[in-house]
Amino acid sequence: MEHKDALPKLTLFPHTAGVNGQGHLTVGGCDTIELAATYGTPLYIFDETTIRAKCSEYRREFGQRYSDTLAIYACKAFTSQALIRLLHEEGFGLDVVSGGELHVARSAGFPLDRSISMGTIRENVTSSRHWNGALAASWWTTSMNWRCLAGWPLG
Repeated sequence: MEHKDALPKLTLFPHTAGVNGQGHLTVGGCDTIELAATYGTPLYIFDETTIRAKCSEYRREFGQRYSDTLAIYACKAFTSQALIRLLHEEGFGLDVVSGGELHVARSAGFPLDRSISMGTIRENVTSSRHWNGALAASWWTTSMNWRCLAGWPLG
């Protein structure tokens, strides 16, 4: 039994947060104490309902102000195939910086033409075997990146 009124109305909590009959915090109907016992701690819990609602809010708010806008998620915050797929479904773009982030995006089937790189890459991930020239845009900020760019296949 959920007791949502027992939970303070703070934006910190996911939309589906509540308190069950044992007084435990729940997210998406899942008892967080049981989740911690099953999976250990620390445990990151992502609420799909909240993420989708926030994506919708970002798209709506930016779209009302700037008609030709693509909301971009920075993969450095957290990256997983499930999250990347959800962001794709929600119409977001990605900011990918490392080869690892790019690998997760590709393995999740994310369209790289909706991806950008801000160019702080310190490794040689800019070769065509990694990027395949498929990013929508890229900004280069270090001399090392300029040297990497010299081998980028243009066209």
